[in-house]
Amino acid sequence: VAAVRQKLAAGQDIKIAFVGDSITLGAEAGNWWADLWTERNLGYASRVVTGLQKLFPKTAITPVAAFKGAMTTKYGVEMMDKIVLPAKPDLVFISFGGNDAGGAIGKEPRNPPDQFKEDLRIMIRKSKSAGADVILVVTMQQNPWQKNKVTERWPVYRQAMLDLAVEENVGVADCFTEWENQASHGIPPFSQLHNCINHPGKDGHKLFANVVLRFFE
Repeated sequence: VAAVRQKLAAGQDIKIAFVGDSITLGAEAGNWWADLWTERNLGYASRVVTGLQKLFPKTAITPVAAFKGAMTTKYGVEMMDKIVLPAKPDLVFISFGGNDAGGAIGKEPRNPPDQFKEDLRIMIRKSKSAGADVILVVTMQQNPWQKNKVTERWPVYRQAMLDLAVEENVGVADCFTEWENQASHGIPPFSQLHNCINHPGKDGHKLFANVVLRFFE
């Protein structure tokens, strides 16, 4: 993310697009539907914006929202042309996977890993062709008690994101690893799932934001 870091350091105004599903929306982080892009909103996307504004007070940051609950990468590809590219962002965060790996009990995932990876590649290349830096945000593990196999499938989807970051030379914020590392501090990772299924609570969203903001400290 060298280009956007340079702009931030120079005090240049930037636009940041957030493309994703319910986690990027901020689900389960308090009143996630209110006060977007302020410190009163505890979702990780708002925390990233306000955190960057503190780190770079001379820079005006304009967020671009391209997220919606229950979506897969198919939605992200559509939003690139409808919302993201017309906004001309300097930085694009992309985060999907939980809904892609999930599905009905006894059925295949909603979006197989190979297609998931190629959809992400399309979003990355569209972003880069428009001059934007990109960071993939790898989300946490869901509750393993679910019977739709989303948890046992997740390592393959996570690895696809890690591999893609290398292949396309983009940033990757591996929040999954930081999430699992909570256990070494005496915090059971699944205790941070606010709904006990698939959404981080306010502390989980803080963890996500902290991982992302390391790119800019």
